[in-house]
Amino acid sequence: MGVLLFMLLWNSKRKILVLPLILISGFLTIGFLPEAWLDRMSGISSHQDESAMSRIRAWKDGWYFTLGHPFTGSGFEGWHWVTEREWHSSYVEMFAEHGFVAFAMWMALIIGTIISLTLLPKKTKNIEGMEWVENYCYMIRASIITYMVGGLFLGLSYWDLLYHLIFISILIKQFALEQLDTINKKPNLSYQV
Repeated sequence: MGVLLFMLLWNSKRKILVLPLILISGFLTIGFLPEAWLDRMSGISSHQDESAMSRIRAWKDGWYFTLGHPFTGSGFEGWHWVTEREWHSSYVEMFAEHGFVAFAMWMALIIGTIISLTLLPKKTKNIEGMEWVENYCYMIRASIITYMVGGLFLGLSYWDLLYHLIFISILIKQFALEQLDTINKKPNLSYQV
């Protein structure tokens, strides 16, 4: 949630207004958090959380298994025969189940999409009628980056929302480039007498 708030603040045109709203909202939210959540967060500092330690063991198991099987990994749902529990990390899940080559392709897909969503608004900046490109690109990019941070601790590598966001970003780029091409081909009538 913090990453999403940071991304929204970073891309906001009214940072002076948004920052106080975020801080006030965060402060007011603390009073409504459930006691179970507060207890769980206080246990993190003790390093005695068995759930966290079993995740780390699963990540190590996945890493060492992948070193032994770098091209194939363990296959779908491979955690059943590699470690004691699910991976609880999209990154570990992807390389442990499919190997380093598939992991590199998966990361290239995500990072390439983020780069595309970052560069596209620069092509359409200050062009009348193309303001929508910046808004859509920044929101989809914020969603994908938030997914990537959440994926550090959740096994969401097969979650279809990521692939929907990537597909939507491809559509945004296609529509923006078509509109940009149409704008560039229009004759400029302002110089005619």
